[in-house]
Amino acid sequence: MSSQTNLPTETDTSGNEGTLTEDTELELEFPWRRPPDRGLDDIGGLSDITEKLRQVVVRPLGPNRTEYDRFGIDVPNLLFEGPPGTGKTYTAEALAGELDYPFLVATPARVQSRFVNESGDQIQRLFREAARLGDQFGLSVVFFDEVDALLPARGRENQHQEDSKIVAEFLSYLERSSENNTLVIAATNRRDELDPAAVRSGRIDRELHFGYPDRETRYSVLKQHLQARPTNLSRTDIQQVAAETEGWSSAKVTSLVDDAARLAVERSSSAVEYRDLITAFEAMEQGTDPG
Repeated sequence: MSSQTNLPTETDTSGNEGTLTEDTELELEFPWRRPPDRGLDDIGGLSDITEKLRQVVVRPLGPNRTEYDRFGIDVPNLLFEGPPGTGKTYTAEALAGELDYPFLVATPARVQSRFVNESGDQIQRLFREAARLGDQFGLSVVFFDEVDALLPARGRENQHQEDSKIVAEFLSYLERSSENNTLVIAATNRRDELDPAAVRSGRIDRELHFGYPDRETRYSVLKQHLQARPTNLSRTDIQQVAAETEGWSSAKVTSLVDDAARLAVERSSSAVEYRDLITAFEAMEQGTDPG
């Protein structure tokens, strides 16, 4: 991969990541964005995963990039696998922000076409755009959400012959992603439905499992999402809520904080209090509106 050239990180007026229209003269069919304005430090919990990402991705692409290249250390494509709501998408976006390169979220609906023969062309155009951006900026980052829908296991009953051809073409682009300065991050909730040939050296090289958070991780998620808000909470209060949310996903814990903050505003409080968290918790457990 060529040397790093960071992109500007300003966001657009909506508060979302801006597009690349002002940063490149390339004609882009896909909605490439500037990197998200957050990094791995903004993830609550998942310390093992974030440290592994720093080790195998961030540091090899950092100031000592030429040394990693000299020792033949390539940056692997990544597979994030695990149940819904466990932080896969958020982590992919945080990693893109940490790296500071052009970023694309490629969902099956965005890549696949209702015309079977068109899907292969979409994949070809996507990877060609990624390569051109990688050449201009030093790297491009593509996040394939629900990658099992794009790379389903071949040989299944009733599978269209064209689907197998598309998978084979997709795999060939994965093999060339490193030389084309493209980092692929893929996510799936259904690891068993992914084509086995996708997860091997030279294609998607490294798997990271996202499971439901333990008590310590739930505490970290709560603390992370509360720290930017006015609160009147003790460490014991947060620990108690972390204990009560056994079996919750990180996304559900985050929603709990959002609901608690909304309750605090609606009762004209100056800060989120323990009772707001408990009221929101009870409503979520009962499946009712906390308001």
